[in-house]
Amino acid sequence: KDLELQLRNIKSDSTFDLVCKVLHVCEGPSGEWIFYVWDGTDTPATELQTLLDTEAVTPTPLHPEEAPLPREVLCTLPCVGTVLRVFSNRFSKEILHLQKDIYWARFCNITCKQEFGMWKGSLLPSSRIRLLSSEDGSVIERLK
Repeated sequence: KDLELQLRNIKSDSTFDLVCKVLHVCEGPSGEWIFYVWDGTDTPATELQTLLDTEAVTPTPLHPEEAPLPREVLCTLPCVGTVLRVFSNRFSKEILHLQKDIYWARFCNITCKQEFGMWKGSLLPSSRIRLLSSEDGSVIERLK
């Protein structure tokens, strides 16, 4: 397991902790929870591994979720840095807090992979979410 990483340092299929601002949380069409998170840095460039022949048979979706985010949510997302989608198949009590307001949080023991040329985060069965105060040392470090 890598320790705590910023989005600019993530690697595919590694397990790590991420301190980030949770900008939006919603339930996806399949019942999974989607967290839109940001730490002010950009993720590494992805390698499009799709061959043109495959693209012709199975086109890459313009947005992987079935419905795009509402315009009022899109307008609140930061212009600098990557907003990472983190998926979870289970409900946690932190989701209730995160749905009501924007919080900083530590996502413990998560993983990421590249899918359709975009980064996708996933909570593992052993993952945890810890809400952080804006005075937490990890948060202050991100705001520099």
